[in-house]
Amino acid sequence: MSFDGERQEVVLDGDVRVDSPPFHLRSSHVRLRRRSGGPLELEGEGTLGFCPCLGAPLGVRFSGAKVAPPGDLLLDRPVLTTFGVPVFWLPVFWLRAPTKPGLLPPDVAYRASDGLYMGLGAHLPWRLGENALDLRGGAYVRGGAVADVRLSSRESRAHVRIDHLRETGVVVDVRGHTVRSGLELTWDVDALRGRRALRATTRLDEASKPWDRAAADATFARGPLAVSMGARATSFRGGDLGAFDAAGPTVSTVLRAASRDGRLAARADAFGAALGTAGGAQSFGRARLGTAAVGEVGPLVARSRAEAEAGAASVADGADGMVSGLVRTTLALPLARDLSGDGSLVHVVEPVVTGTVGTRSSGPPPLGLPPLSGDVPHRGALAGSVGARSLLGVPATSTSLELTLALGVATTEPTRAVAGAHARLGARHPLVAAAGEGAWVDRDTGEGGALYAGVRGRLGREEGARFHVHAVFATASDAFAARRLGEGGADVPAPYLAARTSWVGGRGVLPVARRVSLMAGADADLEAVSLLGAFGGVELRDACQCFVLRALGSRRIGRDGVDVWLSLDILGDAPHR
Repeated sequence: MSFDGERQEVVLDGDVRVDSPPFHLRSSHVRLRRRSGGPLELEGEGTLGFCPCLGAPLGVRFSGAKVAPPGDLLLDRPVLTTFGVPVFWLPVFWLRAPTKPGLLPPDVAYRASDGLYMGLGAHLPWRLGENALDLRGGAYVRGGAVADVRLSSRESRAHVRIDHLRETGVVVDVRGHTVRSGLELTWDVDALRGRRALRATTRLDEASKPWDRAAADATFARGPLAVSMGARATSFRGGDLGAFDAAGPTVSTVLRAASRDGRLAARADAFGAALGTAGGAQSFGRARLGTAAVGEVGPLVARSRAEAEAGAASVADGADGMVSGLVRTTLALPLARDLSGDGSLVHVVEPVVTGTVGTRSSGPPPLGLPPLSGDVPHRGALAGSVGARSLLGVPATSTSLELTLALGVATTEPTRAVAGAHARLGARHPLVAAAGEGAWVDRDTGEGGALYAGVRGRLGREEGARFHVHAVFATASDAFAARRLGEGGADVPAPYLAARTSWVGGRGVLPVARRVSLMAGADADLEAVSLLGAFGGVELRDACQCFVLRALGSRRIGRDGVDVWLSLDILGDAPHR
């Protein structure tokens, strides 16, 4: 160490460390000076980290820096390196703590047929960093632009993205909850408006959703009574920007009561809505009453539940309508046995019996807005099921094995009956988790039975090498009715899937080194022999988990070409970009 009196500088050689949390700089030769209470100036080449150790395989080199505590760092000619190889360079970069305004990392992506995209952004916090507004803007090399706004607070999250390239699309993902002076406010919007928004998204799950939905409610609660008023809007995903297929006000009320010992509970609720649609006005209402009780049957404890539901709907200004009702009762008898003698391994067997009766006047229910929690298929319907639930597990842990079986019969017409079966199997362990479901319904139309099966699973620990798989198989769309038949419902078969299908997909993460991971995934329709979507990439982390660099590529059905993008995240207590 030496002192340059003429330049008022300290010259340091060797293993030099300059710590000014959250910044940590290292150099082999550096000149330090500070003038008139200004920032600490460093002249010389060095490396940057956000913790006392150096990051690897990621690193940031610089040719000079200015440090202004408690959270400002200005880097001269910074270079992002991977295993010592430069991958990104800027003439200057200003890093700030998350409680201060600053710039966000640049966006660089090759967006399939849209071409090269580049963008910049700014971070604007307030209220000591509890709330933050991220503003981004960018442009396509082929023409077109993007505006992106993200707002985060303790009570809400909001994301709005406007994407224009020959057409305009808007992505809205807004949700939140707050309580003000006894009034509870909730809101939730999930929408992709415009064909451009549907084509521009790279996520298969977002593109495959059939509906855009928006809802907002204001709820006032006093004791056991709660009253809500709000609005709903529903539309086909990717529709015109300013048009919703159904929208209007809603009102609901809920009343709850319970005995002092908790053995008896009751709930009553009512719901009503008036919605304007392209085909005319729709209005509907629903009222429900439910009770749940726990009692003794000799030396055993039994659980029972009863529900009664009534609904009414009018369609197209009263030109068509429907009145319907539904009553469902359930009786369960849980039996528990301590297999270990000390409570560490418990086996529970619970037989369940369910019966349902329903009726409706005439006419179909409004599209997507049934007046009942489950549609009644005709003027009279009966259904019943018997089943059992078996659970083997270790209390207070995530290790368990659960099996549920049910057999049911329901009427589809006054003189015709349909039988169905439903089974569910689930297992959980730190190293493996799986859930499978199967259902069968015997259709008496001469076409034979319908079958549905679905499975989801994970192999490996959540934070290590792991593989997730999911698959769905259905011989026809009404195979999904078997699930409700097995549970004793009187619901009409619902077309959850549009047709016969076999869908399989998987996701995997493989750490190939201490700080390097590979990731990949794909979804395919085996019936149509087509690839629905696929992605792959590599993730690099520094030694202290401060920097995360991701290089990803993806392709999905409905979007021509391959998307490739590079992202840089700064985690932990590191400053915002």
